[in-house]
Order: sequence, then structure tokens, then C-alpha cells
Amino acid sequence: AVDKSDPGEQGYVLRKFVKQEQGGLRPREILAIAGSDSAGTLYGVYGLLQDHYDIGFYLDGDVIPQAKTALVLVQVDERRKPKQSVRGILPWVNFFQSATVYSFEDYRFIIDQMAKMRMNLLNIHNYNGGGGHQELNFPWNPSVRYWMPTTRSGHGWGCPKSSISRYRFGGEDLFDDYDFGSEVTLHNEALTNEDICRKGTAFFQRVIAYAHRRGVRIAL
Repeated sequence: AVDKSDPGEQGYVLRKFVKQEQGGLRPREILAIAGSDSAGTLYGVYGLLQDHYDIGFYLDGDVIPQAKTALVLVQVDERRKPKQSVRGILPWVNFFQSATVYSFEDYRFIIDQMAKMRMNLLNIHNYNGGGGHQELNFPWNPSVRYWMPTTRSGHGWGCPKSSISRYRFGGEDLFDDYDFGSEVTLHNEALTNEDICRKGTAFFQRVIAYAHRRGVRIAL
């Protein structure tokens, strides 16, 4: 039995039990994963895999044991809830060319790994007009060209304009465009500030919506 108070917010229960079947059928072993809320249920899945099946979840990917063995339901009976209500990271991207080169796939990967690691807050460092820089397309300073830098546009803090054609050792062959940045930063040369703002807003609305589905909040 679980409810909102037991094991509590973002908490979960793992329990193996035997269900007696009717009609003379053999009893079934069942491993239940139950959360006090949807985030708790999600953490229960990853908690089971990490704590009882030796699968590692990290910010750069997952580590799965190489040795293959038959799947056996572990003997488990535990109730867990987070010891801290806020658990998160602040990816510091200083600078080339800041968090605005992160594509939606990049953000999705980071958010997915955070959920697997049972984190719930992604803190995004940004500048909202200070020193003439607007990093994430806020609309309240129309005199400032919205930042959203790429390799080709650069920005003013130690990251001048460049070209992927200058990358050494065949690096330019890794790119299928003449510029490098996220899908929301590329090819904005002919757009107005308002157009860029709408483009950036729609992008981050999509990122935030995905984060919320994975139990992750976003703070600036």
C-alpha cells in the first residue's frame, strides 16, 4: 500500500511477493514498483535497475554489465523517499558558444539522464540583458540583438566569430551545415529580434514540457 504520505513525495516501494493462482496453476512471482506519485514510480524503476541489477546511470550515459545472466526477480522489500527535496545540476557552458548551441536532442539526453539519476532540477545559467547580452531570447529589451550565438556569429566574451572550415584534422566533415549551433540558433541572419524571440520561446517551451514529463523542473 502506498499513498501521498507514505512513502511520501517522490518516494517509492519495491516489493517481491508470490501470487497464488486459481485453478491449480503454479504461483507467480511478482515484483511490484509503486510510487506515491508519478515521479516516485519513475524513480522506483531506475532505483530497481541501479540498486539491484548493477546498471549505472551517469550524465554521460548508461553502463550496463557485460556479463549476461538469466533474469531473476530480486528479493526486495523496501520503501524509499528522497532525503533532499531539490536535487539537480547546473551545466556550466562557458562559453563556445554557451547553452544556446544545445539542440533539443542535447537537452533531452541531459534530462533523461537526470531522471535516471533521480534528479529533479535543471538550472540553466543565462544572461538576460546584462552588458548588452541576451542569451535566451527574452523580449523585454528590443534594442539588444538577441544573442543565440553560433560558431559563425560568435559573441563578445572571448569567443569571436569563426568557421567550421577552420577546424583541424577533418573536423569540418562532422558537420552537415556551414555553421554550428542548435536548430533554434542557425540561419537567423535575416530574422528580426521579434522573430528570433518567438523561435527561441517555442524551443524552450518544448524543452520545459519534456522536462516536466520526466519529473524535472527548470530554473534560470
